[in-house]
Parts: sequence; C-alpha cells; structure tokens
Amino acid sequence: MKSLWARLIELSAESRRLRVLLADLTPESVSPEELVLVPHPSVTLAANTLRAELQSLVLRATGRRLAVNYKSPEPAAAAPIDQPALPTVETMSAHPLVKQALELTGGKVIGVQPRKRT
Repeated sequence: MKSLWARLIELSAESRRLRVLLADLTPESVSPEELVLVPHPSVTLAANTLRAELQSLVLRATGRRLAVNYKSPEPAAAAPIDQPALPTVETMSAHPLVKQALELTGGKVIGVQPRKRT
C-alpha cells in the first residue's frame, strides 16, 4: 500500500489538481479490484469529480484498472471540547495589571465575564 501511494504521489506531479487532491486523501486499503480512499470532508466533491483522472493515474502506476472508491471518514467520538475555564474573581484579582489598577483606584473586582466577540 505504501509503495503504491508513493508511486501515485510521484506520478501526480504532472497534474496540480491531482497533487492537491492526493494531499487530502488517506489510503484505506487496496485489493486486486479496488483502491479505497478516505477523503477529507472539504474535498469530497472534488474527489468525486476527479475520480476518472485518479483511476487513470492508478492505471499508470499499477498497470491494472482498479476501481477507486471513497469511504466516509469515521465520525469522531464526541469528545468533550476543552474550553478554557473562566477566570474567577480571585484569579483576576491576582493578575498583575488588575492588581495595579485596584491599588491605584481603590476598587475591587466584583465579577468576571467572558469577552464578547464583535
């Protein structure tokens, strides 16, 4: 599989479209009848459009006519997204710039909110 993939990348140097497409494909398996690839979700349409060119490239690399099929990427497990913890009043009060502002103004931190996106 690795040698076939390396040969495909080598032959794709002649076609910018295929070179860019191969960069976003992951080889899954190869058999005497088919080559199974996993496209990145952003290139699924391009992969389907360029399937015939890719089959021609595979024919040149192997000397055999292989069907090129695409497999949908496995959905990632719903892993918790690491969101930064909101700072507390205590941690914000300990920040050097806030501490200096509090000393200069005689104020105190009464609440902390996330920054609003504009």
